[in-house]
Amino acid sequence: MTDNQSLQLVVDPGFVHHRKIETILGEKGTELIERKIGEINPNTPEWRKEVVIDHIYTRIMLAFCKANEIKTLAELLFQECGHLFCSIVKTAPCKNFYDVERAEIKCILFEGCEHNVELYLTTRRATGDTLRSQLFQGGEFAVIAQFYKKSGETLVFHPLVIGFPLMQDSKTSEPTWIRYTDHYQVSLENFDEFSKVRDFPLPDSHHE
Repeated sequence: MTDNQSLQLVVDPGFVHHRKIETILGEKGTELIERKIGEINPNTPEWRKEVVIDHIYTRIMLAFCKANEIKTLAELLFQECGHLFCSIVKTAPCKNFYDVERAEIKCILFEGCEHNVELYLTTRRATGDTLRSQLFQGGEFAVIAQFYKKSGETLVFHPLVIGFPLMQDSKTSEPTWIRYTDHYQVSLENFDEFSKVRDFPLPDSHHE
């Protein structure tokens, strides 16, 4: 039987915003990504290389979130501070996903929440067919997102990563059948070199 303390959340990504991730990670984080990409076998087919690169960005961004204790969406809403969240998010169906260049995906929040939350994303960046289909239908996803603006009672975020969550045994790297929760745990390299993400009260707009 798998020890709960050996479990970690891993993400199979279908949406990865490389530029925004590099901006958040900074120079050292970007150098780490480039180093990992440089280790890819040069004989790897191009389609496979793109998948591997998305996984590299996702794993390093998850490690960054862990090292900097980035909040879940629920924690961010309760505490009303922070510009990033990393958690499992349930979304409503986005029925125009295939018809628009920029989708506005509504999140289903806990009862009594005073805010609405939407994810704005460019649909062509969702490269995985399965993810696109599930965003159209609505479902539960692992999401890392950055605050963009507040419009009335709606908080708008730009996703950095969206994918399918699963629990993995950190000792064996084998997937488990234990259901994930809205927390995340990663056991990768030590990322103390990354600058601490500081918490600020949510501004009324992204210009402040």
